[in-house]
Amino acid sequence: MNLKTNISYKIEKTIWNNTLLSNKASTAYQHSDFFYPYQLAFNSLPVFVTVTDESDKILGQLSCIIHKNEYWIESNFISKFFNATLNLGYILNWFHGPIIHNSENSDEILSNILHAVDKIAIENNVNLISGSYTHQQPISIKVINQE
Repeated sequence: MNLKTNISYKIEKTIWNNTLLSNKASTAYQHSDFFYPYQLAFNSLPVFVTVTDESDKILGQLSCIIHKNEYWIESNFISKFFNATLNLGYILNWFHGPIIHNSENSDEILSNILHAVDKIAIENNVNLISGSYTHQQPISIKVINQE
């Protein structure tokens, strides 16, 4: 299947949320506004990954966030100083995702999403990635190499 993967920092919320509503496995954790409090409190950056088919139908989606300050918030003064001075890195996090809308191609869709997460991490100086998979969808451990 010919899939396209899109990484976006701003999305059309209605389309994103309506697509989530079409899948019984989706949760509020993947809602477009779930990370909004983190944006306000920590200046975190939400990131949205979609995998689409040739007709731009969304087959998979993941909402995640890059925490720029939360990682260092409870650190001592010296650690905070070094982080601010040396730009040591950020955290990328998501909860109960990704949401896969096409079970026939779920391995390929999941692989594309994970490769996108890796690209996001490299482009945004992320040194820790943390996420949880929704318990309502079966997961495969097979990851397709995209070199």
